[in-house]
Amino acid sequence: MPKKSPRLIELKGLSAEELEKALRVLYAPLRIAPLADPLQLELLSASSDGITHFQTQCNGGVVFEGQGGFDGYNFAHALAGSQQLRTRDGRVLTAQADETLVSDGLEIDSVRLSHGMALRGLSIAADHVHRRIAELTDAPLSSRVQFEVDPTDRTGRIRAALALGDALAAGIAGAAPLKDSPLALANLREAIVHLVIGVPSNYSDRLTEVQRPKISPAYVRRAIEYMHANRGVPITVTDIARAAGVSPRALQWAFQKFHGTTPLVYLRRLRLEAVREDLLAADPPASVAEIATRWGFVHMGLFAQRYRQAFGETPSQTLKRRRG
Repeated sequence: MPKKSPRLIELKGLSAEELEKALRVLYAPLRIAPLADPLQLELLSASSDGITHFQTQCNGGVVFEGQGGFDGYNFAHALAGSQQLRTRDGRVLTAQADETLVSDGLEIDSVRLSHGMALRGLSIAADHVHRRIAELTDAPLSSRVQFEVDPTDRTGRIRAALALGDALAAGIAGAAPLKDSPLALANLREAIVHLVIGVPSNYSDRLTEVQRPKISPAYVRRAIEYMHANRGVPITVTDIARAAGVSPRALQWAFQKFHGTTPLVYLRRLRLEAVREDLLAADPPASVAEIATRWGFVHMGLFAQRYRQAFGETPSQTLKRRRG
């Protein structure tokens, strides 16, 4: 997917309808319900390749209702007032002044900002977070990241990431020095992602484990390379073991020891990721069944279940968002 140029956008004095139209492009489809008339909301956003730093001020209060979902993670720090987030499964999360709130964009049902609300935050595309965790753990993710609810941000990582977000915004404003320094901009984005994946989550144990010396044997790396190269064709554990130069039993043992899973489960995850890539790039009349079958999934019910477990949404939702 081609990278977009960094951009700085300020929204101020817009009606609810005008703001909905702008946010559809910047973030995701939303319905905006002002709690006072007229709507008084200011938004300053700085975006670079899937990472957006934003600052918001609201007088009178407003409710944002999701209509499609943002495939990413949000890290927000309340400076004044309060924010209340309701998830699709009915949970309610609240942050008062000087508290932080972390959310999965696909789980958000609505966000309510109080009168006098001021906040700053980061929205980071899921691909950035997932790719970095997979690289560090040397294994594909088995599910979406579930960040711990901690309004105090005891690790300080969210505040540190937000400070880097401030630098991102400053670097593409005015003379925009970062626009002429793509390497510096890329390093800044990488530093932001590295900070947020350290926020306590369901992957913390795995990320802690990789800090210890634990290098996969060369034959395991050969097996992984073989699976990447052949994920689109029928292969067995015997085929993978033969390519790696070991017995199937030795390969099974090594994958459990170094990756906590089996070779075939690892391969299935690679194929699920391939399906997702194709769904996000698909044009009509491509269908979920057609794409899933192309990657070896023939039981659509089981495929949909595993896809949702891995990515937090159904295959049809992914395809719909691509076309929406």
